[in-house]
Amino acid sequence: MQRLMLRLFEESQHIQDQDASFDPELHKLLKDEFSWVEKLIKCYVGREALWLHRRFLLTCWIRYFACGDHDRSLPSNQRNTRTVDIDMLIDNELELFRSCTILPDSDFEDYQAQATFAATYMVWLKKQLAGALAINIQKVETSRLKSLLTNVCPEKSLLWNYLPELCEIT
Repeated sequence: MQRLMLRLFEESQHIQDQDASFDPELHKLLKDEFSWVEKLIKCYVGREALWLHRRFLLTCWIRYFACGDHDRSLPSNQRNTRTVDIDMLIDNELELFRSCTILPDSDFEDYQAQATFAATYMVWLKKQLAGALAINIQKVETSRLKSLLTNVCPEKSLLWNYLPELCEIT
């Protein structure tokens, strides 16, 4: 699936010139895939491959559809649409993070794995958005991520002590 999506994105980029690189059909495909993977993540708790696929989708989205306010080559209506999309994407990712880090009282390991994958995804997301789009997600504090990761995965507490450095832009 990932190879097919990459091929579609690359072919679309070759067909269109740089100023008109916004393809509504591919944009809808990516949004649908985000929605589908979110449903799978919530249904199949604790599956790392689904979180990795979500990273792939976000990387494609940043590469092919995201732009900062500094991109003046786009018509203002496309800039506004993309800014709204960025805000919606961040809100959706934060909501997914919150829903996946709720741990039931049981000792079911899949829920602990799900919380770990959600938290590490959020660390990755913060770094990606800050680096690629100069967006800083203040809504999720690093201390909350550290607390969550220490709670669900105490054996890696030495790594979590370096979490603030991991969240910084390199």
